Amino acid sequence: MWVALQTLLYGGALVLDTSRHFDADTAVTLLAGERVALTMLIGDATARPITDAIAADRRGVGGGRLDLSALQVVASGGAILSTSVKEQLRALLPHTKIVDTYGASETGGQGRLRLGPDGSPKLVTDEHTAV
Repeated sequence: MWVALQTLLYGGALVLDTSRHFDADTAVTLLAGERVALTMLIGDATARPITDAIAADRRGVGGGRLDLSALQVVASGGAILSTSVKEQLRALLPHTKIVDTYGASETGGQGRLRLGPDGSPKLVTDEHTAV
């Protein structure tokens, strides 16, 4: 809900999949076709199938048919992404920022996590500092 409201309040276009069931191939096709700039996922439960769908597309005829160059941010809320999924996403989408977010839904997202030099998650307090 927060991503939807923020998008609309900033004057952006909101893209919603009206399918009753999650399908990663449909989701990736929608991301590419609508030139989505930010997508919100729920941990590995949705990120792993999305990653697999992107990888399968890249292995396809001609190196892939889907253009995800507009995708600037892949964010996860509700569950953090595993290191392996983050690494796969970074390899498949080197131009895209991968972000773990957290916070109570009734008050909005309060924080983001970034991996520190030792590979452990670090709280991001601003764009330049991780504690």
